Amino acid sequence: MVASASQPDFVLPLLRRLASQIFATEAFAFSTVGMGRVGQPQVICHIRPDGASLAKVEAARKAAIQLIEPCLRESKDVAIELGGDVGSEENPQYALVSLLRDQSESRKIIGAILMITRCTGVDDARQRLRMLQG
Repeated sequence: MVASASQPDFVLPLLRRLASQIFATEAFAFSTVGMGRVGQPQVICHIRPDGASLAKVEAARKAAIQLIEPCLRESKDVAIELGGDVGSEENPQYALVSLLRDQSESRKIIGAILMITRCTGVDDARQRLRMLQG
């Protein structure tokens, strides 16, 4: 598990619970507060239980940011098929992105959750995304 020191206390347990509910193999929580026009979402928590090297962790973070940036621009939750290993019998991987909004009338985006999980297909991925959305 990799986590940022700046995360609020509730983020890690919440992210772990959500990840276990949808059988995620990797999970991210991002903050967009103070991001501005040229900023980039900040990783506030990253769960990756495989003991990956620092280089792999950093590459995963960069890839996750690239996946959520279009979702932030378009203000959309999505399920993105990442594919699977060629010749593998495992189900393909999906990135599930759910945007987090404040409770104001404007429903401003304040963060995002990204989960990597294996799904039997797009319908399964969308069902798991709905679970993330509450």
